[in-house]
Order: sequence, then structure tokens, then C-alpha cells
Amino acid sequence: MPLLVELAVRDPAGVGYSLAQAVNRHSSWNARLIAEFPHPYGYPTDIVVRKGDHSEEIRELISSADYILFVGSCYDYRPLGLKLPRDTPRGIWHVGSAYRQGWKFYNEHVHPGMKHVFVTEAARALYKKAHILRNPYDCENQPLVEKDWSGPLLVGHSPSNPSIKGTEHFTRAVARLCKRHPDVHPVMIEGADNRTCVKLKKPLHIFFDQILNVKMPEGYLREYGVSLIEAGCFGAACLAAVDLKPTPIIDVRNEDDIVEAVERLYRDRGELEELALETREYLTLRHSYRVIANDFLQVIER
Repeated sequence: MPLLVELAVRDPAGVGYSLAQAVNRHSSWNARLIAEFPHPYGYPTDIVVRKGDHSEEIRELISSADYILFVGSCYDYRPLGLKLPRDTPRGIWHVGSAYRQGWKFYNEHVHPGMKHVFVTEAARALYKKAHILRNPYDCENQPLVEKDWSGPLLVGHSPSNPSIKGTEHFTRAVARLCKRHPDVHPVMIEGADNRTCVKLKKPLHIFFDQILNVKMPEGYLREYGVSLIEAGCFGAACLAAVDLKPTPIIDVRNEDDIVEAVERLYRDRGELEELALETREYLTLRHSYRVIANDFLQVIER
């Protein structure tokens, strides 16, 4: 059984762990994730090891690896003080905020020596030789949550990084909406671990993800994150700044856009329910474990 070993300092939004689970579940490969730190929001992980403190198990995994994948931003490239076999094929997967931290760094310092470079669709124009690898999520095993679409409207947001997410736009927008409609209830999901966040997202009718209030390299496309995938798979209609089209995710760039989108869905609950179902189907087709495992293995097995 071939072995995939993923290395990360911090596994952004648990995507490395999810990729390992996807590969284990839908292929003949065995996949393990080794991280230097547990995730601050409690996303599940596999093996956490301090830099320089390596057990026999860790050394055996590294020496037996058929492929090594670095997961995270340029600052996560450090191989945790591990001695890596020279001849083992390597790849790097730029995820999360990696693209916003200086693309020039990657081209000059990270890509040499890598057999494969993986990026999400948002960065496809920045490195044309890279392979597209979307964030995996266990969509197939997330049941659609039944909701009352005619009652009070739950509108959620998870401000893990408020300045980047555009939380101030959401806060002002829902304040305006609540004045018009007392049955619009904002749900701010903050300071909670991943398990609690998932629990709070399940009943939501609408979820606002992010606007990305940061300067980004020319050609980088705005996209949604794992937080939106979670909410959307539970059956919420979703709002975010998105350049990837077509998509059922409603493109919003400011407070007024959020107000307009929520107001429209508030008045047409039939459209809201249909959009929520369409969003779940869209995310499942793009991010499910089976799809992502197949996309990844098609590249490394060539």
C-alpha cells in the first residue's frame, strides 16, 4: 500500500487532515498528516510533533513515504526539523491565506525541487503550471438539515479574522435588516472550537463567509473558504465575494450587497430554499472527499 505523508506547521482549516481522510477512504493509498502544532480552533488532526522531537514512528513514516506533501503557506514549508529522503517525490499545496502573503516568495524559494505545485482555483492565474486542488470536505456524510423556511431567519457569520473577512460589513448590514424585520436573527460564531462552530451552523438559513479585505496579487480571484463549505453542506444559502462563476453563491462586496441579498431571500422563501439546496449540490460536486481524492491522485500517480 503506497504511503502519502503530509507535513504542516499548522494545518489551515483542517484541510490537510481532510485530504488524508479522503485519500484513505477512496483509494488504495495510506495517508498520514504530521503537524507541528494542533489547530487553534480544534480542527481534527492526526500526528502532532514538536520540531526536533521525533519518535521512531515518525522517522519510519518519513522513510517509508512514497510521496511527501507540504501543506500550508510559505511559512509552513519548514520540514519540522525532519530529515527527508532525497529521492521521495514532493509537492506543495498552497492553501488558505498563502497567496496573500507574497507570491514572489513562492516562485523564488518554494517551488524549486517540488515535483508538483497545487493551488486552489483562486490562484490558478498566478502559477500556470500548478495543479488545481480544492479544499476537501466530507460533504457525503453531512446530512441535509431540515429547516423551517417560513419562520424566523437565521443569518450567520464566523469572523475568524474580522478585518479580512469583512465582518464590519456584516455587522452593519444585519443591524439594518433587524430594524426592518424583527424576525431576522444574526448568529455570530466566534471564539468557539470547530465542533461548536459546526453545531451553530447547522440551523442557519443564510451564511455570510468573507469579502477578503486585503491587497492581493494581480490575477488572484476572490473565493470562499472552508467555513462556507461547512454551512452550505448543511443547507444554508451562502454569501461571499466570489470571482469564480457560475456559482449559486451570491457575490457580495459590501454592506449594501449583503442587505440587498438577504432582503431578497427574506421576501422570497421559496427562492431561499431552492438556493440552499443548489448550493449544497454545488459544493458536494466540487469538494467531496471522493472528488478531491481522485483529483489529487490523478496528478501524483502519473
